[in-house]
Amino acid sequence: MWALSLAHAELSRTFYEKLFEASFTSGFVAISIGFVIFMTVTIGILMLMDALECFLHTLRLHWVEFQSKFYKADGKRFIPYKHDNYIVGIKLSAF
Repeated sequence: MWALSLAHAELSRTFYEKLFEASFTSGFVAISIGFVIFMTVTIGILMLMDALECFLHTLRLHWVEFQSKFYKADGKRFIPYKHDNYIVGIKLSAF
């Protein structure tokens, strides 16, 4: 997660140098096209990285916080809910 956070600035600077700065000497049309490409790529990549960072943070919170502090394996068997068991009138009890 920390690597993704640090990569934001470096990627943005690299995109700026390679896509936008290269068009400065070519004229207004090239600058406009370079800016549009720069903004599209920057926003697209950085939003994808932010989504990945949020996913990894949520996964870490679930794994570390929930599993280590709140989860208790009581030994009760998990029985998934099925509509068929209740429609027919057969109720399963815990084994």
